[in-house]
Amino acid sequence: MQKPWIITSVLIVAAALLLVGPPARGQSAPEPEGESSTKPDASDSADRSDAAKAKKVFEKSVAKYRSLKSYQHKNTTKFTLETEGSMPFAMGPNREQEGTLKFARPNRIAMVTEQMEVFSDGRKMWTVMKMFGQYTEKDATNPLDVEIENFSPWGMSGVDPIAVILALHDKTLAATLPMIEEFSSVKDEDRNGQKGRSVCGTFQMQMCPDDHPAEFCAWINSKTLLIEEIKIDLTAAYEFMISNASEANEDDSFGFEMPTIEKAEFVLTFTDIKINEEIPAAQFAYTPERFEEKVESFDFYGSVVMDMDDDFEVEESSESVDIDIEEFGAERLTELSKINGSFSGHLARTIDIDHDGVPELLLPEWQGRVSVIDINGEVIERVRFKGTRGASIGSVEPVQIDGQTQWFASFTRHLGRGMRQKSFVGLFDSNGEEVWIYEPDLPSGASATLTVSSGDLTGDGYPEFVVGVSAYVARQTGKNMWTHEQTKAYIMVFDRKGEPITVKHVGQYMGFLRVIEGLSSDQPATILFIGTGQLQRFRLDADG
Repeated sequence: MQKPWIITSVLIVAAALLLVGPPARGQSAPEPEGESSTKPDASDSADRSDAAKAKKVFEKSVAKYRSLKSYQHKNTTKFTLETEGSMPFAMGPNREQEGTLKFARPNRIAMVTEQMEVFSDGRKMWTVMKMFGQYTEKDATNPLDVEIENFSPWGMSGVDPIAVILALHDKTLAATLPMIEEFSSVKDEDRNGQKGRSVCGTFQMQMCPDDHPAEFCAWINSKTLLIEEIKIDLTAAYEFMISNASEANEDDSFGFEMPTIEKAEFVLTFTDIKINEEIPAAQFAYTPERFEEKVESFDFYGSVVMDMDDDFEVEESSESVDIDIEEFGAERLTELSKINGSFSGHLARTIDIDHDGVPELLLPEWQGRVSVIDINGEVIERVRFKGTRGASIGSVEPVQIDGQTQWFASFTRHLGRGMRQKSFVGLFDSNGEEVWIYEPDLPSGASATLTVSSGDLTGDGYPEFVVGVSAYVARQTGKNMWTHEQTKAYIMVFDRKGEPITVKHVGQYMGFLRVIEGLSSDQPATILFIGTGQLQRFRLDADG
């Protein structure tokens, strides 16, 4: 019997490859077949005619892009997965991401997504992987075919497909988008008062069998000949993957019933399109941010080390937990609202930001952004902290300064294998612009986790900023096991300009840190700290 953990791992990898895996490089889409020796019937002729018309419309659009001196747009990529049933792991959460693209002939580009960026000023080309905090720098080519072809244009983290069309300006359609298997149809379709055509077809993905290709439709504006939406239906491909998994689960080795795929779909939309406008040269150059590292190549697997040669034994339990829902009667919970995103739920907190007596939900998101959500589940605002890409939020707190909301937050960027990481704190204005940044000066090989809080410790009407520092050295104790050694905890206090006021060693571990406001307006706040079995309270005296 196959081990459940092996099946689960295979499915997760399959799902990932399904989303981002194009055919092998160099494989080209087949051209429409020529006349067969067997005389086709009328329906075959009609099908070939529709396919030829669809391809011609798409080729005209590609030619239009390649005739432009410059091009700009904003894009949104939305992935929707609807299932009936459940699985104990995520196969691809509903998610929405945004990005931008700027391009100027012959080989200048600025492509920004939430997970990666590509820049070229015509001389140098930079590719930035935000999640690693790393970037590469190489000589730019013309056309830009070195880095761009290494990323799939169809995945959530991949390259904008319009960027591929623009950059590979001397390639045939088949060489530019080799994943397109064939075109099938074209039809007139008006949208928002604009005339257009929807060109449909199929394309092959690495995990798709020949008889289960993904289906796509691109809506092309008839006036501009530019693509404004690409819809990719992955339902059949996902159903095929689940069908294979279901066969492996015939003996209930997973301990649950495989779900039914109702819908699996990508929708890419392109808005705010601008053509042939002058784009400042500086927007195509890349300047590394404070904590980004230049590398020769990206270490895609460095942060996860697994020895698959080991024969792990999985302890199987004869008992399973199964709640009988029926015994509780009819379902009574009604969903009032739902917001999709890559949220750090364990860091969420409630706080009355606008001081109206009703708390808001402060919800940190991945890649340095925080959402403020009201009691009805509506997003009041989203703030992205500039200069923190590739880092995750450790803690965040709104701060009122001169009637304006500013943000005090800590960030962590993991450094490859083990538990090493780089951490920093920063104060940001209401728009997410940096006011000041502080990074602890640690000995070589040491790391730290940081937590933040703030309050008026001096009674002058302005907040001070408190940072809890948990410093450590990571030591490997097994193939995939690490421990903290030489641990020390510190409390640091900064003024509103980011200048250090005082630092105090408070033991080995940082369990809890919070600034507690005074009981009256003339009473300064104090610092509450919980370490190992101790609760300590500190006050900032006149001498610091």
